[in-house]
Amino acid sequence: TADLVALLVESGAKLKGRRMNVNEQRAVLRLVECIVAATPPAGQEERTIRQAARRGEIFLPDCSSRLAVCSSCIHCGRGVQTSRLLARIDPLKVRLVHPSVPERMCAMLGVPSLERIAVEQLDDTRPLL
Repeated sequence: TADLVALLVESGAKLKGRRMNVNEQRAVLRLVECIVAATPPAGQEERTIRQAARRGEIFLPDCSSRLAVCSSCIHCGRGVQTSRLLARIDPLKVRLVHPSVPERMCAMLGVPSLERIAVEQLDDTRPLL
């Protein structure tokens, strides 16, 4: 697992924010899947990966096909609540993880879900009826 994480870190350093082509994106997503499959839950390897994520060393693909530091991303999740929130959020103000990144990987890296961080509030200046 350490070698896979090192490869992901190296990929993030090489790409430096440029858009990935389809093959690069597939390779990175496959790498992420392999890391998830090879990491037992609640083990030492998972703790090591979380620490690397907090230090900004681990990258995940975002919706615009760029590798982003996982601490700057938000995971969409699934469900009606998420759909409603996505319709109301300015896409330029959030960085969403690519939908193909497994939820377990996002949880392992501490990537918050949209439902957990977005707050809906009523606008006091507009009438309710």
